[in-house]
Amino acid sequence: ENPVNDEWADQMAFNEELVTIMVHESPDKFAENPVEVFCNGTPQRFMRGKNQAVKRKYVEVLARAKQTTYGNQKIKIGEDEDSYIYPAHTALRYPFSVVEDPNPRGGDWLKSLLKQG
Repeated sequence: ENPVNDEWADQMAFNEELVTIMVHESPDKFAENPVEVFCNGTPQRFMRGKNQAVKRKYVEVLARAKQTTYGNQKIKIGEDEDSYIYPAHTALRYPFSVVEDPNPRGGDWLKSLLKQG
């Protein structure tokens, strides 16, 4: 009744491809090591500073793991009135580099993913 959608099957195969990445070291001595992420309930652990070949679906989890911090900045409103603004800064929670991605679509895929909020 429900034929397999070729596009869906291609996407599933793409997500299962191996990509070599490295999760960067952290200057925080209390930072998680290993870093542990989950995809569909299955864990994947990354040792910081080590190259590791993992399925692309776990790279997607890392790329979507972002952290937002807020600063505070005093500003003047008129001559005698002060106020504060709270600028946000969002970055990867676990910064990483792609060491090797054999799929020619991989670079564009990652760029698109990292642009998403």
